[in-house]
Amino acid sequence: WYDFAEFLDQHPGGREVLELARDRFEDCTFVFEAHHLNYRRARAVIAKYEVDAAVAEKSLTRTPRDGKSRPPQLLDDKSFYSVLRRRVHEHLVKVGHPGGGPTPACIAFFWATFAAWAALGCATWWTGSLFVSILYGVAASWLGAFGHNWVHQTKYKFWAYLSLDVIGFSSDGWFREHNLQHHMYTNTPWDNHFKGTDPFLITDPTVPRNWLQRCVLPYTNWIILSFGLFGNYIAHLTEVVKGNEKVTVWKLCLPLQLLALVARWGLWGAVLMYAWVGTLGVYYFSMALM
Repeated sequence: WYDFAEFLDQHPGGREVLELARDRFEDCTFVFEAHHLNYRRARAVIAKYEVDAAVAEKSLTRTPRDGKSRPPQLLDDKSFYSVLRRRVHEHLVKVGHPGGGPTPACIAFFWATFAAWAALGCATWWTGSLFVSILYGVAASWLGAFGHNWVHQTKYKFWAYLSLDVIGFSSDGWFREHNLQHHMYTNTPWDNHFKGTDPFLITDPTVPRNWLQRCVLPYTNWIILSFGLFGNYIAHLTEVVKGNEKVTVWKLCLPLQLLALVARWGLWGAVLMYAWVGTLGVYYFSMALM
């Protein structure tokens, strides 16, 4: 058990992740283990904040969701995940990126992708071309892929906004739902991505599929995915209304793009909007589901 009250502002990953972990889970063991490659160093850093178990257990306000009274223990050095983390960390040190940050080539590719996305967005608005709008969707998909990486590194928080929020996603939502859920409980009942496509596409092999889900929906799923970005936008906008997500100006990016296209091209502008959003949805979410 640890008391991180004095450590919050010293945490290299920022205080927000610690507070979210505290509020979202009855235990933070999986959060800690999933986000520290150099786990030996991390454990050494937090050792000074350890408190007596008897004292800590008196402060518990929630029962662990598996019904057990004791939280999971830290992994030992011989466990698969510990060995994997050590090997990855050793590789990153060897190639000169011990913190796991991007290479210069990666950074250059990101800004080239961002420039291409911005240029194609302007070209779509200017020309009204369906073909250009589809290319715009492809560029947006690549930009979103970068955003997935940036949300994992606090140093690149603003870049996450430039990658995810500008195309209609939510980097704050990703940070909350992806980093602090999916990456600890991957492909388990606690993974909020595991049933994200239900009932259209069932990814849980233990769940029986009806005839429609077996024989029809896997082949028509791309139609549903083409509306995926709109669905995702509505979902994180709902979280804002509920008070679970911060209100930011980035939430205006997607509706402003629709407004700009419709203002210039009328109904055809809405078609252009669906073309790029649909392309992004099919391409981006298909790759994610793979």
